[in-house]
Amino acid sequence: KTLIPQNSVCEVEKDGKLVICHIKLVSGQLLNIGQIKISQENDADINNISVREPLPAEYCWHNLATHHTFAYGHAASELQAQLLITDSPTAESNAKQDKVKIYEKVDELMKSKGWTPLNNNFPKGSSLLLCDSIPSGTQFELQNAEDPTKFWLVSVTENHSGLLGLSNASPELKPQTQVRLFMDDPRIFICGSVEKSNKRYEYKVPDELRALGYPEPVWKVLKSGFSNTPSETDPKVVELFQQHLPASQSQAATKNSNNSCLPSFQQLPRHNFQEKMLLAAIDPKREDRFRVCIVDEVIDQNYFKIALLEEPSVTAICRRDSETIGYIPWAIGIGLLDKESLQNMACSPQSKIAPKSLFQSHANKFKGFLAGQHLEYLTDELNLTFNIAKVLAVKEHILKIEILNEKDERRCILISAGSRKIFPMGWAASNSINLKVPSSLEKYFENMDSKEEEKGEENLEIKKDEMQMKILEKGIEPLPPTPSKPALKGYWCPPIYFNHQCYSASFLRKQRLE
Repeated sequence: KTLIPQNSVCEVEKDGKLVICHIKLVSGQLLNIGQIKISQENDADINNISVREPLPAEYCWHNLATHHTFAYGHAASELQAQLLITDSPTAESNAKQDKVKIYEKVDELMKSKGWTPLNNNFPKGSSLLLCDSIPSGTQFELQNAEDPTKFWLVSVTENHSGLLGLSNASPELKPQTQVRLFMDDPRIFICGSVEKSNKRYEYKVPDELRALGYPEPVWKVLKSGFSNTPSETDPKVVELFQQHLPASQSQAATKNSNNSCLPSFQQLPRHNFQEKMLLAAIDPKREDRFRVCIVDEVIDQNYFKIALLEEPSVTAICRRDSETIGYIPWAIGIGLLDKESLQNMACSPQSKIAPKSLFQSHANKFKGFLAGQHLEYLTDELNLTFNIAKVLAVKEHILKIEILNEKDERRCILISAGSRKIFPMGWAASNSINLKVPSSLEKYFENMDSKEEEKGEENLEIKKDEMQMKILEKGIEPLPPTPSKPALKGYWCPPIYFNHQCYSASFLRKQRLE
């Protein structure tokens, strides 16, 4: 999601002054902007000001990588800043201007056109994507995967376009990535969520931390520190999430919120499931089919635990809006569950099929998936292992995909179209992450850390070191190191190739492409 919406109004620098611009189109780091013309017909009367919207021919491209972009109203907040008045009898109009009057006129234009003001400044080089706005060191409270009433403090160690590396708070001085989750994972909450839960939830030391061998008093001191000196999620991060979430997710009384950065548990969707109710769910262990499950435990008003009817040891934590569960007749109707297998199952007399009204519909939530499409699947979060996958079938929001590993072995699973483990093709490469390619397709892919490339880089580093030593011996100041090629943060558009010999070549000019 982009942080700069289309049809918003910003301010940019031009000729040493600020101009107010309408943002017509946002394309990656490029903004198609047009200057809102400010006219002052008479220098003697600074109140005689008019504004007009940009003409189609007056729009141009503004590169965020090389130019600052300011929030609407920036000139008003900066005493020395001046707005550029484009149409005036003399240049004196730019020295004598009533900013309040100018903004009033622009406000009227924005209201008539339905434009919105840009609320944040973007220094040059800033990323426009919400997924890149979480820096390392940002702290959250992470929900336990097996017990939703238990939490622990974590901090961000790395951010791959929204795929966060998280380190558990511990006595260890050096943070290490122990888990990776996408930024909107429902297990991630802002700091203070446990405190606001009215003692329904508490901190619990994760099992992987207990394996470090520290005695219990150490963990008690650490947990008490969470309460005595509570941590705080970066307010700028929280503000960005609140500004750029859909209206249905930012309201306090929302029923269907699936937002990770929630201010309190009161905003989580409530359920009405009861123990012994039957429902259909993707097998939590094998993920290859839908199976009949039973509500094993109602944890609280937000969470419940399900277990496979035939394998009670296989369990999963669910919410009302979980995308991997469904109404049994619905699963049978679209061919995800075999009706005959249901009739042969042994059920308790107290069991009954959960009614349709208890489930949240996802039928029209995810669009655009088609059989035959390829995507990237996150096989191993901790080791950042991505494999190629192919969509075999689409049934409402459920995808049947085929995952190909390096040995050309194929595995079919069912997955929700909203899963945080599937990504568009090219996403891994755009974040400098290797894609595990089947041996049959290896010749078509360039591996970023192949042995030949590593060997070449090592030889290059040796030559650089030798050159630097010679320069130092001669007393010449060495040149600064050449920066390595950065990852294409947040953007995973595949390369576009043009046939310069085709009929359209005459239309592809450098000026137009820029």
